Amino acid sequence: MTQSLLVIALLIAASAFFSMAEISLAAARRLRLRQMADEGDPRADLVLRIQEQPGDYFTVVQVGQNAVAILGGIVGEGALSPHFSSFFSVWMSDASANTAGFIASFLIITSLFILFADLFPKRLGMAEPERLAVRLARHTARGWDDAAVPDALKAALADNAARAAELAGMLDGINRERREIEGGMREQTM
Repeated sequence: MTQSLLVIALLIAASAFFSMAEISLAAARRLRLRQMADEGDPRADLVLRIQEQPGDYFTVVQVGQNAVAILGGIVGEGALSPHFSSFFSVWMSDASANTAGFIASFLIITSLFILFADLFPKRLGMAEPERLAVRLARHTARGWDDAAVPDALKAALADNAARAAELAGMLDGINRERREIEGGMREQTM
């Protein structure tokens, strides 16, 4: 379990990075960045260039955040559910204890991610957006350019509107299925 908790902490840190990168780029003031660039900070130039065409940058951030959140849910459920289930089995049947254990682990992991991977990092990103944007932008931009994202995916997301619409439709279908499954799970627990 200790290893799983370490992985969850690392995933929260990764998600916090993406949250701060996103909000700091969006909140960074062009005037202040231009001043920093004029004073010789090449990172400020990079942020200004990214702000001119932010689509790729935000795509990397969203893909990163979603991948990390999915992994966090998988690891968190596996790490915490058995412990909560055994705790609840003292008062409930095994099936009910397993359901309660799943719900408890879901709520704990979701709360940790909301607080430490979203709200707190975004608050930090809003406090000093230019300083954080110049520190974080190059890492996210490098992830897009180096090979963290396959060329075919880059092309589909950046240049091909029809393919992007097709992918959006597929994601909508997946989200509908997820909502149906969640609704079925809620009905089973009631």
